[in-house]
Amino acid sequence: MPKSIHERTENLFTEVGEFGPYQFSVFILVGLVSVIPGIVGYSYSFYGATPNFRCKIPGYENDTYEIQNDYHQSLVDNYIPLLSDQSFKGIYDKCNIKSFPNKNNFSLDQCNEWVYSKQYFQTTLITEWNLVCQNLPKKNIFATLYFIGLYGVIISGVLSD
Repeated sequence: MPKSIHERTENLFTEVGEFGPYQFSVFILVGLVSVIPGIVGYSYSFYGATPNFRCKIPGYENDTYEIQNDYHQSLVDNYIPLLSDQSFKGIYDKCNIKSFPNKNNFSLDQCNEWVYSKQYFQTTLITEWNLVCQNLPKKNIFATLYFIGLYGVIISGVLSD
């Protein structure tokens, strides 16, 4: 009478041996190799995050994203234009600042300096390199190159086998 699959599997495990110290060490080493790429892949969500930001008020050295006092609020209201839709992105324009060629009217200019909210992150790559507004394509290029580099992880997985 032919043996069942269960009996053949049991015989195979008996012949090969049980799960021992060698199998455990291989399991741990391969597990470490497979966990690290996941950590690296998701880390970009944190150090590539874009916090809330707005243009820096010209001439105000200690400008921060958070409103400091009534005078600071009046400067923000005076220099930073409001968004037309005031959506979830905030109420202030992030990329333009008012300039006053004369006292009666103003023009909108692209800003070159920004202040960032420190509510969730003290610093990120975006805040360090000012990858916002007209520099946004640089952020996209960096993210693309970063994830292309992660394909090296696939090679390390094959090599670990």
